[in-house]
Amino acid sequence: MTAAARVVAVLVGLLLMVLVATALVREVVIAADHTVTWPIVGWWARLAAEPSWTTTGVAALVCAALVVGLLALVVWQGGVAQARPVLVRIETEHGATSLDVPAVERALRHRLEEAVPDIRVRHFELGKGCRVRVDVDVRAADLVGVQARAFAALAPDLERLVGLRLEAVDVVTARLVIPAE
Repeated sequence: MTAAARVVAVLVGLLLMVLVATALVREVVIAADHTVTWPIVGWWARLAAEPSWTTTGVAALVCAALVVGLLALVVWQGGVAQARPVLVRIETEHGATSLDVPAVERALRHRLEEAVPDIRVRHFELGKGCRVRVDVDVRAADLVGVQARAFAALAPDLERLVGLRLEAVDVVTARLVIPAE
């Protein structure tokens, strides 16, 4: 959310809070003492007492414009959000390194697709404890071999890229491809 949008949201919130608090105080006073009269403001009395198509139409247009503006603000703010990279900080005696996990995942995914050409990687995730979880489409005849080849391809690259030792590769088959005979 941008700073201008935050300011607008705070101002609208404060204005609505003041209006609701005023209406609440009015209702409490009228409920507590029935002799109290609370005169309605002149423009509101004209709008409520003798409604015409002009005044009702103007009020409806103003309300509709306000709703459209607020909906546009909501849609605009919803589209602004961007995924921030997940950074893992690795500290050693020589200093610290911040690891961009999505970048490492992309590099390892690309390496896996090169090393094991007969698979299609659908999802790749570097998990806790240096475990890799990969969802793939694979031939049914080579299910066990894919896991071993994936580990053999990813372990040296993970150690070379980041200095971490790969513990396991969990292969989840998203779809088994049965070769035609």
